[in-house]
Amino acid sequence: MPTARWAGSSSCGTSCVRSSPRRSSRSAAPPRPCTPSRRSPRTIRCAKGHGRAWCAHCTRWAGAEALRAYGRARHVLATELGVRPGRALASAYRDASGETCGPRREMPRDPAHFTGRAAELATIRRARDGVVLVDGLAGVGKTALAVHAAHGLADAFPDGQFFVDLRAYRDPADVLARLLRGIGTPGTGAAPGELAALWRSELAGRRVLLVLDDAEGGGQVEPLLPSGSSSLTLVTTRHRDWHVDGAVRIGLRPFGEQDAAAFFHAAAPEGFARDDVTGSVGSIVRQCGGIPAALRDVAAKLHTRPEWTPSSLAHEFRGGACRVLACGYRRALASVLAALPSAVRAALSALGELPDEFGLTTAARALGSTAEAVRPTLEALVDVSLLDALPGERYRGHRLVRHYARCRTCAPAGLGTPAVRVA
Repeated sequence: MPTARWAGSSSCGTSCVRSSPRRSSRSAAPPRPCTPSRRSPRTIRCAKGHGRAWCAHCTRWAGAEALRAYGRARHVLATELGVRPGRALASAYRDASGETCGPRREMPRDPAHFTGRAAELATIRRARDGVVLVDGLAGVGKTALAVHAAHGLADAFPDGQFFVDLRAYRDPADVLARLLRGIGTPGTGAAPGELAALWRSELAGRRVLLVLDDAEGGGQVEPLLPSGSSSLTLVTTRHRDWHVDGAVRIGLRPFGEQDAAAFFHAAAPEGFARDDVTGSVGSIVRQCGGIPAALRDVAAKLHTRPEWTPSSLAHEFRGGACRVLACGYRRALASVLAALPSAVRAALSALGELPDEFGLTTAARALGSTAEAVRPTLEALVDVSLLDALPGERYRGHRLVRHYARCRTCAPAGLGTPAVRVA
């Protein structure tokens, strides 16, 4: 039977595609891979022919047919030559799949009124590649730091900048499929391990910046990490009970008083601080404990309460933080507390009566138990950034956490009573 070559088919000794002359190009079978040895001149000519043929058919076909054709073409190029699809074939895939052209630029807008964090930003800039892990209390500014750093480093990663809110995904495979689509590679239908290998392969030689926000653990993050040294991954998390081998770790603390005041002045309505003749702004900032999300909530409230003065705001704070803070930070803290086991939540409520810093024996007395019995509970609170561990078997809490842990208005249902015994 005579053979019919597609336009642009290979010039190797035999036809790479066999089809009836009477069949239209729309229904023609896709090209089959050549079998000569890899990287031989014959293989190169044949693979180039396949690329041109598939490019034409990706353009003609629509939807799933075009994506399957691209997948076969990509497999041929990888197995025969060990290369990725070229610009023409990648462009045909984007046209068929609806992907936008050019590298992805997914970062949220640079946070307004970003303040301080010079040492942390310098640490991220020094890393330049690999993994940087940022942990800390809810609302302390982990995401703001990662996004602000990403904007400053964007020019060093021209092949794409990706932002993934991991709270929106249960399965890392769904994240991988979404990331692969972002670089023009179909990733649906494959096993999770294959998707992770494909993601690593596609990033080899590319300079990509990846922000993984609000990670719960290493199992969620490890499949998403590039394997080479040409990309940078910034990971934010509230959880301290896991680590990525080789990662640089930043434990983000609340603002100091100077940075907290500067941030609040920038976020509050213009002229608000100028009206402060009683020094009330300093008291307000201290009540927020240097937490940027809390300071932002207070500033937002001021934009809708123009009648409030610094002294009246300070008076409201003295009646309880929940009378002033908007629901944003309260929801964030409530979600953290609600995720705790009931015994740990009840213990946190009892610890709310203690001062900012306390020792292990003091905590044991408050919980009506022994130091050794209490230690695992305290360490569990350290693991989720609700307590900080200090030298000498001491711990440090945060005033807003203490307030929400013991306030019946703010606390999640079932938080427990302050009087609790830890067995």
